[in-house]
Amino acid sequence: MDYINAAGKWVMETSFSALQSLNSNSEQAKQRLKAEGKQVLVNYKKANADVGADKIKNVILSILQPIQTLEVTGMTATIGLYLVSHVVPWPLDWLTKAGTIASAYFTYQVWEAKSAILEEFFYFEKRGVEVIDQDKFLTHADNMADRVLARSSLFRLITSSEKTKTFRDIKEIVLEMIEQSNNDTALAAAVNKVSFISTLFQVAKGVEQRVEKSITNGEHK
Repeated sequence: MDYINAAGKWVMETSFSALQSLNSNSEQAKQRLKAEGKQVLVNYKKANADVGADKIKNVILSILQPIQTLEVTGMTATIGLYLVSHVVPWPLDWLTKAGTIASAYFTYQVWEAKSAILEEFFYFEKRGVEVIDQDKFLTHADNMADRVLARSSLFRLITSSEKTKTFRDIKEIVLEMIEQSNNDTALAAAVNKVSFISTLFQVAKGVEQRVEKSITNGEHK
């Protein structure tokens, strides 16, 4: 059992280190999304302002951060449950095996959503500083949301509620954000309509805090 506990701790620490190397933490990514996202919106509001593909790429990268947190967390849980299922007695082994399957399915669903978003990231990365007009920007935002929903049944379920379904109308919401970009109060109200993305950041931040606390407690034992 000590061997399994040590292995589980190693998996957690290694996974968290990998997560942190991918991006900054969720709170920093959220603040970066606000700053860079607003800059993009304001530029589209201006008549003759240009928005480069590199600016949009950075906005997408910030949105990816909480999804990467959930992906790594799901992978860690899957491996941990798999290890535990080999040492616990019956009938707990069946419960942990069921948990392993559920965790693996969750991770796969998150991975599918991440892949859909990465398609947009690499699209804009490839184009460097090429100017992206507003119509193309709105179309890609809409297409990204559609691909996420098409690939991930988990995200379809999450965005089916009254509170989060605005993600399915992301093109209209982003257009509203552009129109309100010079009014901080109105812009905040428009951003709040996409509560799904805000929820992702909240969940990811909570996960990071719990993992950091767990690792810290383990180091002090």
